[in-house]
Amino acid sequence: MSGEDRDSVLCLGPVGIDIVMEGYAPTDPERLSTWAGPVEMRMLAAGSIGYVALALLGLGRSVALTSTVGDDHLGAELLRQLAAADVDTADIEIAAGPTSVAAYLRMFGDAKRPMVFRAGAYDPWPASDRVISAIDEHRPSAVVISGLLHYPEYASAHLGAVAAHARARRLPVIVDPQFPPLRRSRPWADDLVELLRNTTVLCCDELEGDHLFGSSDVDEIIAAGQRHGISTVIVKREHLGSVVDDGHSRLYQAAISLGAGVGSTIGSGDAFLAGLVDALLDDEPTTSLIARATATASVAITAPDGIRGVTAEEARRWRALVVAPHELRPHERASEHPILDRNGEAP
Repeated sequence: MSGEDRDSVLCLGPVGIDIVMEGYAPTDPERLSTWAGPVEMRMLAAGSIGYVALALLGLGRSVALTSTVGDDHLGAELLRQLAAADVDTADIEIAAGPTSVAAYLRMFGDAKRPMVFRAGAYDPWPASDRVISAIDEHRPSAVVISGLLHYPEYASAHLGAVAAHARARRLPVIVDPQFPPLRRSRPWADDLVELLRNTTVLCCDELEGDHLFGSSDVDEIIAAGQRHGISTVIVKREHLGSVVDDGHSRLYQAAISLGAGVGSTIGSGDAFLAGLVDALLDDEPTTSLIARATATASVAITAPDGIRGVTAEEARRWRALVVAPHELRPHERASEHPILDRNGEAP
């Protein structure tokens, strides 16, 4: 792995405050229209790339975060929480306007939906020349980009040069696109050619793959990523596990069965990404990359503090519960593979 600090990661993407409301509300529209009731409420920092940074810190990595916040009290609170967690916030810019906010209404039976948001009116992260300077200054061992499809037009203008610079420094570039606010008929990959060409690992779910490449089929997402030059493509399928293809083999990894232990899944995908990066920095083989990612996501889902409960010790404990991945043969379609049981056998 290249770079001076083998433990250091530069994280790039949007951040915001998450307001999580948990309780009960009726789903019947007529009852809901007159309903009032109590909820538990938490204010968390920092959605999108901020959660990845916090999980990486919990796993023992040092993190520099490059992003932008508003100049309001929420931006100040976000910076305070990140600094208190030992995130290097020197490259977080402060812009005029209110900070981005997302509200998760966990009152209708789903782990993280419905969700509403207010996006900041400022650029979501610094321009490419500022990010390139941050890479040269911090000299990390990896660059992680997450949440880019929240701002797809800005991403298409500013991320290609950043990824190309990182790859020129022989740094791995790990990308989790997340989701765009609006769907369009043309795949977003058409506008992100340089970024994808310089991406080492793409980690997305089926919906994000559909936005990127125009298909939610796992095998088609992998093929599209490889056509763009990405060496390793991972497709997350929540409780159905995940699939990874590194150009040499295609593996199906079952999720850990959590049963009644499932709490909030807010940040679970970010924890998955952090576990993946952590294993990548340890030069682990592909089988271990996806296993450690799976274990780290399980920690975030089951820990009372969610993403802040991710630690290297807990990730190792959950790693012991991950079954060995199944190598898919050429005739097996990843999107149709059954969930594996605890013994690694199809039920």
